[in-house]
This record gives sequence, structure tokens and C-alpha cells, in this order.
Amino acid sequence: MTILTNNVLTIDNSALELITTCPRKAYFSLIRRRRIEAEQPALRFGGHIHSALAYRYKREAMLKPWSEEKQLTILERRFVATPCIDEGWRNLGMAQKVIQHYNEQHLLEPFDVLRGGSNNLPLVERPFALYMGKIGETSIVYTGRIDTIVKDIEGVFVMDHKTTSVMGPTYWQTTNMSEQQRGYCYACKESLGFEPTGYITNVLATRAPTKTGTSIEFARQRFYTKVPPGQLDEWRDNMLAQVDVFLYYHNKSIYPAHHYHCVHKFGVCEFYSVCEMPKDARESVLMSPAFKENTWSPLYHN
Repeated sequence: MTILTNNVLTIDNSALELITTCPRKAYFSLIRRRRIEAEQPALRFGGHIHSALAYRYKREAMLKPWSEEKQLTILERRFVATPCIDEGWRNLGMAQKVIQHYNEQHLLEPFDVLRGGSNNLPLVERPFALYMGKIGETSIVYTGRIDTIVKDIEGVFVMDHKTTSVMGPTYWQTTNMSEQQRGYCYACKESLGFEPTGYITNVLATRAPTKTGTSIEFARQRFYTKVPPGQLDEWRDNMLAQVDVFLYYHNKSIYPAHHYHCVHKFGVCEFYSVCEMPKDARESVLMSPAFKENTWSPLYHN
């Protein structure tokens, strides 16, 4: 399976991040469809938290009561279904504690969760697939999944839940320039017919418990994309330019490695063991049991 089939390139935000970070890593992950076999506890933990939040906000969108007990059960079932021997502190107990504290802090929300689309369904965990145009003979389809769309006194906002262990001023600076969030705002405008005021980043920060430090922290910040105008059109042009460069590499069958990103603040690249090998030995490592097929898609994940 490949993201490039019959002259159609399907791209999402994680793919965009890959092609701008390191074309070789993008090739391994997107074209060859490989991923590390070892479970990634942070991604798993965040996915489970998302599922509990989605249940709550779907119920709120339908003006129906929700149950914290049901949220905790959802977490328990998901952790059992996807066991991870290296989960450490990112475990079921911590996830349930996060949801309990989150509900305490955000029991009464200052917004309404919207419903919409042809079926008037809750705009929670809403997938989209948008035709973005052509680059040469290749049609570009942009896909993703919006966590929640809400409305308050300032307007309509795309709200994205983020689980992280790293906070600070640079976190919000990075979020302010987020291509992902502008992409979601663009998708809201194109697929639902209205342009949001901007986006809200809803952060659930968790860290390894200590005797003195706080291991759970919540924060929200909003960013505006409707004013000044033109931000979403610029996002589209920028995204297509990035894809154009990757297609150039693909057509040439040359995928340069950006070695600056081999080691980063979260560890080493998952393909480090591949790239450190001589060129003629990389294929055997890539196809070894250390890696598995990458089947993830924002359209189908649960």
C-alpha cells in the first residue's frame, strides 16, 4: 500500500510533517509504508485520552448526559486491547487520573459543541478528505480528522486536543505557527461551508510523577485565522509547494536524508538503524522484524 496510487497522492498532517522534516524518512514511512515494530507509548496514551474526550463531547453535542464512569471504562478497554510492555507512567491509572482531573477543571465548558454536515452529527472526531488540485499529473487529496468544533461568544473554533509531556513558552510559539491547525480550519471552511474564527489548542500535559512536582497540567490558548484574512489560502499554497518538492524527489527516486533530525529532543528517529547502515544493507533492515507495515490513516483510526 502507498499514499501515491493511480496518480493520486493522499496526504495528511503527519505526512506533511515528514516530508518537510526528512524526505528519506517520508519515503520509508509513506511510500514504503514501514513503521517501527515497538509500540510508542506516548502516541498510544494520547489516542486513548482522545477517545474518552470524544465520548464526552459527542454526548454534549447531542445535549445528552455523559458519565465519567463510562469514560474510565473506555480507557480500560482500550488499554487492555492494546497492551504495551514499555508504557511506564503512561498507563491506565494515569490516563484515568487525567480524565478525572480534566472533568473537574472543565466540568462546565464556556462553549457549545456543534453539530453539522448532511446528517447533523456531532462535529467531534470528524474525518475529511478534500481535493486540493493537481501538481503535474498528480491529484492531491488532503485528509485528516478534526477533534471538535465549538462555538462561543467569539465565534466558531476548531478545538484540537493535545497530550504532551513538554510545556513552556516555545510550545505556544510552535502552536501559533501550526500548519496542522490551519489545515483543520481550511478543512472546516471547505467541507462544512463556514470559515472558523480560528483554533483552540486544548493541552493535557502529563509527566512522570515526582514527590514534589505536579504531574498533570491543563492549558488552553486560542489563535485567530480569519483575521487578518488570507491565512488559510496561504496555508494551502504553502502545503502544495511542500508537496511539489516531495513529488520532485519521488519522480527522481532520490530521497535526501536531513541528518539534523536523526536525533531530537524526544530521542532518535525510528529509522536511525536503517540510515546508519551502508546503502546496500538498508533494505534488509527496513524489511526486518524490527519494522512492520504502516497502515495508519486519520480516516480510519479508532
